[in-house]
Amino acid sequence: MPSRPSKKPSRPGLLLLAIGAFALGTYHRVFEAELIQRSSDPNTADPVVGSLLVVLVFEAARRILGWALPVICGLLWSVSPSPAC
Repeated sequence: MPSRPSKKPSRPGLLLLAIGAFALGTYHRVFEAELIQRSSDPNTADPVVGSLLVVLVFEAARRILGWALPVICGLLWSVSPSPAC
């Protein structure tokens, strides 16, 4: 029985993900003290960077483990109650 042909990821796509992950990690490294000081009052960039990091983690989980884990986590995350502000 022949196995499925492997689909290789594109190099530009992987490079773009790596550059994005490095840039988002650098954001946290550069603004570490400011992030700690204003932990309860985020500016506009903080939720954007956090959301992009969550997307990158979901993409990494999808690439490593397949679709099952990201789908289950996404469903559980979507029904979880949001914290009261």
